[in-house]
Amino acid sequence: MAAGFRRVFIGMIIAFIDIELFNLALLPSLIAWLIIYSGLSIFETKGIIILTEKIICGMLVLLIGTDIYLFFIQADHYGLLQNVILPVLALVGQFIIFHRLLGMAVAYFAARGEQDLIAKYTRHNRIYLIVQGTGILLLILSLTFNLEILLLLSSVLNLIAFIDILIFTYGLSREDYRYMRITKN
Repeated sequence: MAAGFRRVFIGMIIAFIDIELFNLALLPSLIAWLIIYSGLSIFETKGIIILTEKIICGMLVLLIGTDIYLFFIQADHYGLLQNVILPVLALVGQFIIFHRLLGMAVAYFAARGEQDLIAKYTRHNRIYLIVQGTGILLLILSLTFNLEILLLLSSVLNLIAFIDILIFTYGLSREDYRYMRITKN
């Protein structure tokens, strides 16, 4: 399980980095989501209930299409698709994926009977749902009514949710080591 969460953590870091050279993304988000997908596929091989693969595959198709489209148009300004629809779809897909990931972690610790970790990651799940859900709602409102203050608040909330997920995945990548130390003693 730790190896899977380690890949998810690395994929999220790569997704956050946006380096472009001559309008070509050197680390496109597609690579990040492929790493995240490979981390999640480890959970399936261990028989752990995992989130819907259709959502991740949909995100991959969306990202591939977006990267190809943006590469070929090379415009200075973008239209409705790039400014409104794609960011909202990407955030909603990410919202669903990481909510399901948190739920899977809680189910994993419930199977092991670790009540303290169940409470800890249930709390993470609630915080993530509230913060990211509010951030998505504010993003939609800011794009609908063209309010920059809502866009700023949405960006801050989405950054907080991203940091929370990073802390969550890093913590889970260390939980198996903690469990091994406890069982050896």
